[in-house]
Amino acid sequence: MNSKRVLVLQTALETAILVAVFALPVAYQLRMYDIELVKALTLQTVGIAAALLATLRWIELGRVEFPANRAGLSAVAAALVLWTAWSFSHAAPREGVLYPALQTALLAALFWTALTQCASTGFAASLSDWAIVGCVIGAATHLLQWSGRLAAVAPPEVSGATLAFAFPVALARMAEREKPQGSRMALALVAAMFLAGVWTSPPVALVALSASCFAYSALCLFFARDPWLRASGLAAAAALPVSVAAAFALGGPEFQRRAVADLASLRAAGAFDASAGGLGLPAALLSGALLAWALALGAVEAARRLKRGELQGGTLLLGHVGGAAALLAAGGVARVLDQPAPAALLWIFAASAAGLALEKGASQVAAIPIPAPASARTALYVPAALAAGWLLLWPVRLHRADAAMNLAMLHLHEQRFADAAAAFDRVEAWHKDAAVARYQSGLLLEKMLPARPELAMARYREAARLAPAQAAPRFRLGHLYAKAGDWKNAADSYAESVRVDPKMTKAYAELVDALQILGRKDDVARLTREWIRASPGDPAAWRNLADQYKERKQPRLARRMLEKAARVSDVARARPDDPRPVY
Repeated sequence: MNSKRVLVLQTALETAILVAVFALPVAYQLRMYDIELVKALTLQTVGIAAALLATLRWIELGRVEFPANRAGLSAVAAALVLWTAWSFSHAAPREGVLYPALQTALLAALFWTALTQCASTGFAASLSDWAIVGCVIGAATHLLQWSGRLAAVAPPEVSGATLAFAFPVALARMAEREKPQGSRMALALVAAMFLAGVWTSPPVALVALSASCFAYSALCLFFARDPWLRASGLAAAAALPVSVAAAFALGGPEFQRRAVADLASLRAAGAFDASAGGLGLPAALLSGALLAWALALGAVEAARRLKRGELQGGTLLLGHVGGAAALLAAGGVARVLDQPAPAALLWIFAASAAGLALEKGASQVAAIPIPAPASARTALYVPAALAAGWLLLWPVRLHRADAAMNLAMLHLHEQRFADAAAAFDRVEAWHKDAAVARYQSGLLLEKMLPARPELAMARYREAARLAPAQAAPRFRLGHLYAKAGDWKNAADSYAESVRVDPKMTKAYAELVDALQILGRKDDVARLTREWIRASPGDPAAWRNLADQYKERKQPRLARRMLEKAARVSDVARARPDDPRPVY
């Protein structure tokens, strides 16, 4: 065994994980139409590099080793990876579950590596610092977006939830006793920057901030005696009621209902790792159990250390648990954890928290020997590196489809419409954004010169097949039929739009016009009333009904309908007695 080589590999392994917590929030600010591409590649590269470095370290040591008191968490992580592999191998089509499988396996591998190979007080401090620096860049970009000086890049829910995560991490680092006054002031400004970023974010981020403030302030105020820690806990406690009130006030009734329903239902269990949702309930339960176990250990250990006056480890655990609470809450009310950056932050910080909680007794190591002499083990470096390279290239088909989507949006931004349509058509049908690609391709084929309506119709039909719950492709298909004078198919397409989305008022308007042209007056009357029920605040619906009464020589009723159109605010509060028809 070469001890210097082991030390180099250990340092490189820890650096790879630190790079992940810095690079993923920064990568989210890159200008791309990006569902996953750059972020997924970042997570994939870091995860595989960490696994490779851990493997090389074991080869050099001559054994696979990990602390014995972390065997239970390691077993759950291994079960999650095995279930992921089994689910992927039985999925049809397999490409449809490739990204969730890859992300879930990489997150579990990063969790296990950070838990068993890296977790310590020094590593936890470095982890917090690297995450803060990465989130500072994200916060600066987010605030520039909010001020209008930079076009929106990252999804605002993801940016806001990431900043809510970073807020307690920065507070905890600021409250450490050995910090000089200048560093504390700088960290206080950084925490204020994160707070400002959250306040310019959607309500999901405010929910995340509420959860982080609750977890952090509760642990601080109940168990800490250090004045700096208690002051930081009071700051978090002061932000808690304001963030809760703002989240529900800004979100509106629909957000409130959805948030309460999601958090109260079993579906919230899947929010521990939303990407596992594509792999079945066992994956969601395993990932949820793993993270809940790790964070419960961290919270209990934080309380124990604070009560005993062990400030350094206890303070780091406070930041870890508070940050993880923010991401879990954001995942509970929105699919934030589908994205690589917040998911990786959650899993790595949960692993670090569990590692700190189990630091005592970590010297007892479970080891599985590699039965080969040192010279033969050195030869294993080559196949390990080749396996890592294959894993990097393996999902290239998925990334090729992502790249086609990104390229199409770039061409669209540059108004190169023919190139954009061709790139959209290269997005394969199994890709999760294939329906969006086909719809965008149809719009371009319909509107660019020379127009190609037949090809546009084909794209809309495919988009409707790929996304049965979307009304827009059916509406555009009806529009093209109407332009061609095929009013029967136009009416059928508009009727499908209304069936899929009963609130699509423009589809009602076009459907009524098509039925009038076809001479189906009874259907026109029925659809107009359905239109009014679906959107009582739409004056066009009442005017249309008034026109029908005019045609029937009923001017008094027509006048009443026109008066209704002028009082749509009153009509919107009315409730029809008869149920809305179902197609």
